[in-house]
Amino acid sequence: MSLQMNAEVEVFGEKFTVTNKDTFTWRDPLFIISSGGTSCFYRISTENFAAGDHKVYSIDKFVNAEGKNFDSKNSPISVVTIQAKNEQGKDYGYRYYF
Repeated sequence: MSLQMNAEVEVFGEKFTVTNKDTFTWRDPLFIISSGGTSCFYRISTENFAAGDHKVYSIDKFVNAEGKNFDSKNSPISVVTIQAKNEQGKDYGYRYYF
């Protein structure tokens, strides 16, 4: 089971903004978005994310398992999930519903 991470997520237009509000670096973070009732998930992974760091990603950079980019014009985001580890390797997670 994952421990709850402390994050702030905003989606505005074509931008996905996330802030690490924890006191530790997120190791190997994975950001996942999905739309409506679909079971298709779109992901983007990034380098380690330091405590207090704030980053902005373009939503069209999120891809599904087939390599298809997320289409935000026709599919609004309904769920954001973040998965990462802390410095000791413990799993942390965050989920936000729009």
